[in-house]
Parts: sequence; C-alpha cells; structure tokens
Amino acid sequence: MFFVSRGLQEVLPMSILHSAAKHTTIEVSLSFQALAVHRGSPLPGIRLSNPQPYMSLISERPRIVMIENFLTPQECQAMMGLAEPRLQASRVSTGSTTSFRTSSSTFLLDKMATHPAVMPFERRVTKLLSLLGPLAPRALHKTEAVQVVRYNKGEYYAEHFDNRAGNCGLRAATLMVYLSDVPSGGATHFPRSTGCRCEALDALDCFKDDAASFTATTLPRMRPHPQPYPGLRIQPKQGRAILFWSRLPSGEEDSCSLHSAERVRRGEKWIATRWLSDLEQSAAASEE
Repeated sequence: MFFVSRGLQEVLPMSILHSAAKHTTIEVSLSFQALAVHRGSPLPGIRLSNPQPYMSLISERPRIVMIENFLTPQECQAMMGLAEPRLQASRVSTGSTTSFRTSSSTFLLDKMATHPAVMPFERRVTKLLSLLGPLAPRALHKTEAVQVVRYNKGEYYAEHFDNRAGNCGLRAATLMVYLSDVPSGGATHFPRSTGCRCEALDALDCFKDDAASFTATTLPRMRPHPQPYPGLRIQPKQGRAILFWSRLPSGEEDSCSLHSAERVRRGEKWIATRWLSDLEQSAAASEE
C-alpha cells in the first residue's frame, strides 16, 4: 500500500511508517511541480520541513485573500527582534493615543527599511502583487513604511477602516502578516464580511526561494470553514498573511472592510503591515 499525494512524483510505502518508532518524526524533502492543498496533515506520520505557501480567497466583500506560510518562523522572529527595541504606544491618524487602540508599534524607517530582517517580507510582497491578476482590477503598489505592532495580553484595536487612517488617500488595500501565534484571542474580525464560495486560488510554491519564479496550478474547491456569526474571524498563525481591500474597484470605500483586532486573552500578538495604493503616482515612491 502507498500514500500518494496529488501533484507529487514520489510515493511512500506503508512499510516505512510501520517500521518507524511510534513517536518518530520522518522529515521528507519533496520537489513540487504543482501543489494541491490538503486541509490537515499532508500525510499521516510525516512532517514537511518547509511548508509551501498557498493562497485562498476567503471573502468576496471585503475581498480578502489569505496566504499560508508567507514567512518562515525564523523570518518572523527576525522582524520582531528588529522592531521590539523601537516600540512605542500606538497612535491613530490624529497623532494621539486612544482607549480604542491599545498596543505598541513602530514604523521601519530609513536604514531599517532595507535591513536584512525586512527584505524577505518586502520581496514577497512584491511577488504577491505581481500574481494577483483579476483579483486586483487596479494594480496595487507599496505605500508608506512597514509597521510592526505588538499586542500584549488585554490589548486590542476597536472597529475601524484602514483607508481613513495614515495617508488615507493612498490606502486601497492592506497586507498584514501574523508574526506570532496567539494562544487565545487576538483574532482579526470583519463583522460585515459576506464570506465567499471558498474556491482555492493558485498555489504559490516558491516563496521560500526569493530568486526562483513561481509555479502554479488550479487547486480543487475547498469547503468553507464554519465561522461564528456574524462576519469572519481570522485567527493569528505565525507566518500567515491576509490581504484585504478597503476600496471597491470604483474607488469608493468598501463599507464591508470594517474590522477590528480582538482582545488578546493569553500571550502576545505580533503583526507586520504593508499598506498598498492603487494610484499610479505612488509606485515610484514605493520603490525608494
């Protein structure tokens, strides 16, 4: 008997698993020509040492794309380590601190913007934007500096619109990466999300090699995950990224993009955020 994973050239005999000790972990290095998503353990008794990124559409309004394994654990740790000594109380668009945003944050400016700890994140954002195709009727470009945020136990950010803060004229979409797991609480909540049919999008199997080109294949349809009513909650998971649009293709605000960072109940929550513009004039500035 063999375990066979769709899209793989390799097979694994059952005898290997039977002969292994009960608690042995078998690490396998596989070469993927294309990646089919399996919701759960890739193969019984096997742990892939380098999980491959993949992308799924999880909401149509607001449009939300989720990318698993966008960053490795080591890359997440490096970004947190760079930002931690520079954290200050988070502020809102008026420049003041408020009771509805309780966290610490910093923008990675000047030399930090090109620090080795930041470059894997920046390169992958650039690659992701080049792959969106019809998902982004208007091309997206980087705008503003990367922001790293830490939420301690009990901290949160109440419901808000991203396109009404910061350089709001440029914020058409937000790319946010969870740099840490959160034992309890800390979900990103979109209370007005309409959900979607949960069709899987193209697999992205080369994020871990920034010099490589992407290969992709159409994935099978996936069933939606049950969500507490109303809206959509996304639980932080280290390395997971979400990309969501604050504006409609017409340029009008998407009222469904209202969202919050729910209160952290145990542990810490770390995120890195890149705001994106759909205005051509911001493209040059984004490359500086």
